[in-house]
Amino acid sequence: MRLVFEDGRTALFGYCYNVLPGEAVDTLIDQVHRICGPVRARLGVERLGVGLWIARQAATELCSDPHRRDGLIAALDGEGLYCFTLNGFPYGGFHAPRVKERVFEPTWADHPRLDYTIDLATILAELLRDDVAVGSISTLPLGPATVDHNAAQMALVCAAAAFDAIAERTGKRIELAIEPEPGACFERTTALAGYLDGQPGLMIDALR
Repeated sequence: MRLVFEDGRTALFGYCYNVLPGEAVDTLIDQVHRICGPVRARLGVERLGVGLWIARQAATELCSDPHRRDGLIAALDGEGLYCFTLNGFPYGGFHAPRVKERVFEPTWADHPRLDYTIDLATILAELLRDDVAVGSISTLPLGPATVDHNAAQMALVCAAAAFDAIAERTGKRIELAIEPEPGACFERTTALAGYLDGQPGLMIDALR
């Protein structure tokens, strides 16, 4: 759903997949038809935005097989849904019996986190419909308090460069939304903004 404010700004609202378990593409597609499509119909809106959680397993499937991406896009289109944001915080096991501190694994100091996030950006750029030019991916605030800041900073700069390349190739701008989280390296937005202010390779407009 799209809201347009008097000053011309727009805000997108949608149904969030975070509450739904499942880490494979087949599960994502099933949930599109079985849950999200009926939600849109019950709301009585022509199109409804969705925020997908694409776990590492599903991201690997989608990146390696264009037919799988086409299948997900076709399912969303068929149900009157469009994706404009991804939850890239949990890497996997988001609905395991115990999550807590494991949700920070891998951290931004670990290469798998960077690779996963770039894969998500690649997927999201293809999922975005023609009338949606900007998408977002939420991610963890580097990791726990003990995370290696220098390694995490280098990874974020690499992610920014990869996002720029995706924008040049597809015309779609992907923004990384770093979420402060209790027990993490940054628990408050003010602390995160102060850290990012000192990183010239990163843009923090969204935090203003």
